[in-house]
Amino acid sequence: MAKSIVVGLTGGIGSGKTTAANIAVALGIPVYIADEEAKALYMTDSNLKAEVIRHFGEDSYLNGTLNRAHLSNQVFSNEEKLSLLNSLVHPAVATHFAAWKDAHASHPIVIKEAAILFESNSYKDCDCTVTVNCDVDERIRRVMLRDEVSAEEVRKRLSHQLTDEERTEKADYHLVNDGNQLLYNQVVRVLETIALRFSDSSQSHPD
Repeated sequence: MAKSIVVGLTGGIGSGKTTAANIAVALGIPVYIADEEAKALYMTDSNLKAEVIRHFGEDSYLNGTLNRAHLSNQVFSNEEKLSLLNSLVHPAVATHFAAWKDAHASHPIVIKEAAILFESNSYKDCDCTVTVNCDVDERIRRVMLRDEVSAEEVRKRLSHQLTDEERTEKADYHLVNDGNQLLYNQVVRVLETIALRFSDSSQSHPD
């Protein structure tokens, strides 16, 4: 059975990776938004829910709904607890993504969008990776406006992610979302390059 090329799409908070993902969707490419799927799994995956309650207490859910404030207060001031939470949710997301990928196997390319693609090691599920870069001050400004939070709060979030330089070093391709270069054109060009690359590879190394 034919397999889709899995492209990992990442970028720091406020970089514009969601915009890049939306462009891909407009081009007809299925996109798996890992953060959104993780939020849903906290509610729909009974095993994950039970483990969160076991490790973080009954207050992790209020009236059947995930208590994000409770979890945030615990994990973002405690690296050990953050790692523990990630160790619970990342395998659940990986399992869910594998089923999603199988369901979209008829598409030549699918995209997995994740803020911490490299930090979570989920890049290993991908055939190649793309990162979106943007000046850090611009990213802080965007997130402050979007989430109505302080610059200090945004910097705190940034401290849990790789820098643009680190992501660029790890990624196969990168996009620049600086307002000067059209992101749409860059997304199209990178996807065309990826499709050609893997087409050539399959012809050179037939199964």
